[in-house]
Amino acid sequence: MSDKNKVPEGSIQNQLGLGAEAAAIGVNMKSGASAAVVMYESDLNRVAQRIGEYCRKLDIFLKENGQVVYFDHRWRLCEMTPKIFRTWINGHVVIAHKFDEDGKPVVGTLREQDAAAVLVSESFRMWLRPLTGVNDVRLPVIRKLTDGELQETVQNNGKTFYNFSHCEEELTLLPEGYDEETQSYTVPSHIEFDLDLDLAVGQSWFRRTFGEFPVADDRSFAVHVAAMLAPFIRYLPGGFGLRPGFLWDANESGSGKTVMAQAALCAVYGHAKVAKKKSAEDWDKELEAFQRSGREYILVDNLRGGLNSPTVEQMMTSTESVGRSMGGHDTYEADNRLLIFLTGNDTELEGDSVRRFLVCSLEEPGDPNSRVITTPYLTDSQMRSPEWRAEALAALWALVRVWWAKGRPAGPTALASFQPFTELLGGIVTANLFEDPCVKSTRPCRATAEDLEFQKFIEKVVEEIEQSGDLPDEDGVIRRKFDRRDLAEIARRNEVFQEVVGERQDGVSLTIRKEGLTGDLVRHAVDKGYLDGRQEVAWGKLIKKRMGKANFEVDGKRVRFGDRREKHGWRTTVEILGGV
Repeated sequence: MSDKNKVPEGSIQNQLGLGAEAAAIGVNMKSGASAAVVMYESDLNRVAQRIGEYCRKLDIFLKENGQVVYFDHRWRLCEMTPKIFRTWINGHVVIAHKFDEDGKPVVGTLREQDAAAVLVSESFRMWLRPLTGVNDVRLPVIRKLTDGELQETVQNNGKTFYNFSHCEEELTLLPEGYDEETQSYTVPSHIEFDLDLDLAVGQSWFRRTFGEFPVADDRSFAVHVAAMLAPFIRYLPGGFGLRPGFLWDANESGSGKTVMAQAALCAVYGHAKVAKKKSAEDWDKELEAFQRSGREYILVDNLRGGLNSPTVEQMMTSTESVGRSMGGHDTYEADNRLLIFLTGNDTELEGDSVRRFLVCSLEEPGDPNSRVITTPYLTDSQMRSPEWRAEALAALWALVRVWWAKGRPAGPTALASFQPFTELLGGIVTANLFEDPCVKSTRPCRATAEDLEFQKFIEKVVEEIEQSGDLPDEDGVIRRKFDRRDLAEIARRNEVFQEVVGERQDGVSLTIRKEGLTGDLVRHAVDKGYLDGRQEVAWGKLIKKRMGKANFEVDGKRVRFGDRREKHGWRTTVEILGGV
């Protein structure tokens, strides 16, 4: 044995009854400064294991995506890198290269390459606590009471923190720090909200704060209340399951839809960061990035046109996602925990999107700039302030306490695919005497001029298919494939979308020019659906917007336009799916 590994008489190792062999392999020991000691030896696997044993008690965690993370001095969650780890770990354990003659460890620092090896070692990572969420404020949770806690509750006659002597569970708030049951971490917060707010005040706070926004009806107002509750109740039973999205849809700009959406996020998160949406591909990239980073919400402001995203639909109906990373060949796996918040003007929800979003409709009766507001209008800085957030959180907590006091009633409407969450959400909202936010709106959908014209166009296409005598297949679906020239000719013949494809005579002229007709052939030329370059681009965009939709109804039958699975080249499918 070399001199550096000898155990001096009177050393800590000997005092603890540990021999030289134990010291050589890096057994955890206490130094005079009561710090853990890890022997820095050549076997990095052993070093990684010893460090890991201590890290299970420290604020360093393993995220679901395999990333090792820690909290910096500002309580921001950051990735642990080898360069940071080699000095960070020295603040918690003693990395000893050897022991001096008095048995004291000679303090050292991990080399960066060794720190990198420790961070990826399974011997280290197996000790780290999993982290599935970070909370900026304390959120509600339901705990089972132990026999001792239950007895204490009975003895205190309900005076302990919102316990009931007849319950074996209690409604409480997550503690600051790490919570084993939820695998979440609540950072020390400067937001202290009233835990004993009068139960009736919770409802009145919402009426007072949002009562002057031009919300269309009581159901829409209930949807807004539900949206504010959604991030607050995520640790209650059903709160972290599949969840519908929320949409604030207005008839005019300046109605306050963005402010209401931001308010729903600021109360819990302290911010409402807006994502950018430029194209369908960018939309998918944005969602993938948010999923993989563990973000808990995405807010898209002023969504233009309609929402048609297979990625969104998949996220809302599956608890997990597997896909190929954009721009690469690597695959990724991620849990679908994003709350999707959208705002827009006259937003088109088509197909399954109708049932996957709860819509808060805003109807501005006149000029938004001339509206007289008697209560102070919410500003971005106000909603981020600790004072406003404390008021909002106290009101949300009061709503949950009312639901708990009434026996945890389930909501009256359980939406398909979102049953646990909508039963929880609807139960809390209706227990506080708001309308049911999950019931389908009875308000007619606002249709744009293009919607109405396309409905007329699709009726003419269906009429042509039915006149041809096409028979349904074994699934009862009648399918007909068209190319864009066929569809353009139908549009011209029925005088729809003439500003896009031109009039019938324009089509005849294009036929003559494209086919090089001369003489008598010109006099007998017919429109064959030819399009010039400008028309080709505009018509292609218009058709693409409608692809994959099943929201058309013609004479009691559902019609889907442009089934992507069967599209080939310029050909597009029209399917008559049967009765509504």
